[in-house]
Amino acid sequence: MRFLLLFFCILSIPLSAQVYTLPIDGFSQLRQNRAEIGVQQSLHFGAKPILRSDADLSEVPGFAEDTVPYYYKLTEKIFSEHLIELDKPDFKIYADFLFDFAVGRETVDQISGTGEETSLFQNTRGFAIQGQIGKRVFFYTDFRENQGRYPSYLTRFIDSTEVFPGSGRVKPFGVGGFDYSMASGVLGIEAADWLNFSLGHSKQIIGHGYRSLLLSDNSHNYPFVAYEVDFLGEKIQYRYTLALLQSLDRLPQGETPEAIFKRKESTWHYLSFKPLPNLELGFFEEILWQVFDDSLGSKPFNYRALLPIPFLNSAILGLEDEENNARVGISAAWYPIPKMRLYGQLLSNSSGFRIDGYQIGGLWSGIFDRVDFQLELNQSNPNATVQPAELQSAYHFNQPLGHVLGRDFEELVGVITYYHRRIYARITTAYYNLGDEASNLWSLRNTEVSNSDFRLGYIFNPSCNFQIYTGYTYRSEEVEKEKLSNGFWYLGIKTSMSNIYSDF
Repeated sequence: MRFLLLFFCILSIPLSAQVYTLPIDGFSQLRQNRAEIGVQQSLHFGAKPILRSDADLSEVPGFAEDTVPYYYKLTEKIFSEHLIELDKPDFKIYADFLFDFAVGRETVDQISGTGEETSLFQNTRGFAIQGQIGKRVFFYTDFRENQGRYPSYLTRFIDSTEVFPGSGRVKPFGVGGFDYSMASGVLGIEAADWLNFSLGHSKQIIGHGYRSLLLSDNSHNYPFVAYEVDFLGEKIQYRYTLALLQSLDRLPQGETPEAIFKRKESTWHYLSFKPLPNLELGFFEEILWQVFDDSLGSKPFNYRALLPIPFLNSAILGLEDEENNARVGISAAWYPIPKMRLYGQLLSNSSGFRIDGYQIGGLWSGIFDRVDFQLELNQSNPNATVQPAELQSAYHFNQPLGHVLGRDFEELVGVITYYHRRIYARITTAYYNLGDEASNLWSLRNTEVSNSDFRLGYIFNPSCNFQIYTGYTYRSEEVEKEKLSNGFWYLGIKTSMSNIYSDF
């Protein structure tokens, strides 16, 4: 009801610039980085998704005009266009199939205890539709139905959390497999050149790195309403979001056969300042509002959540309020040269604004017009967030809203990508150790983990990242001097317009 009231207020604004949002998957962002859109004055790259109308995309493959002659309509669809394209002055629509068909096999398994090499597969089918109505209304929706059998470390994660990484709840499928689905939908309105609204069921990201300690696309989709305001010639941008989250703990059993899950609400304020095209500073506030108490039941909506003033609620509540969890942070990026980004984050969840987590990273895009190199250090102490079982924790569907590891960890991530003429090779390595109070549901404390993946592929169509790919992943963990390893190869064909993080 709260979301509907706010949405009807949004619809009452008169509408009068093509608008959609930029995709946030890894290869789309790689092409955006190489085109140097991060140093465009009008673009605040630290808050995603980003309106396409905010950026000059004339040099970005997948958005720029494709001048390659394909001769046949079929080859145009395979290599350049969306599957369905309707482009009229007052109505535009683009549609694509989403799929991921892959097979693989474990070569090393010391986690499950069976010692058997397991055959793996992924079977994803779905669609994505985006479009524009009039000059200032845009929409996006997608749906994926998935079945799969996964390597032992992912199976352990799924069994412990009851969800697939980045997605929702699972149910058994066949022998050792899982079935799950995922749906997204966003309706947006650009009410003015300096003001836009959106409502939907999707994800957001705050940050410039591979990971984010503040807010990432690591967890499941959530319902939200949001608005964004630009000031001072787009040098200042303010983004407000009200989201509905939930745990996977159920309410006390009532007359219904299956009780609903306990829910919580969150507000995110992000104020971004871009004094120079190559310098961006962002200030983040998150309040997780407890709307259910085990002894009192449902609690009334706290209308302070609607206040559009950053850091006012955290100042009123403090950062250690027993009912409503407040977290604040800073996200920054500096471009010494247009294709080199140095970035970082600070996070505090403690009184006195002590630092409870930090990120330091660098990305150099398009070295020799072919190679991208990224190195990132993330650290978080036990105060970075509360346990996932708490009703005011920064978790949604048993997954952290920020960094995939939650809290009490140290991590080093490196990514090297060769990408030229649609051929790519990528090496991703994550090394981390978990402390005594790590808040993961799926792994032991005091664990050292190394996860490396090598992937080779060819992207036929950058509009939807239609590609074939193959690769090998090797993961090892050491617990109390006992080393457990898991390795597997894979081969597949897919489209890709979102991120799935399995490198933990």
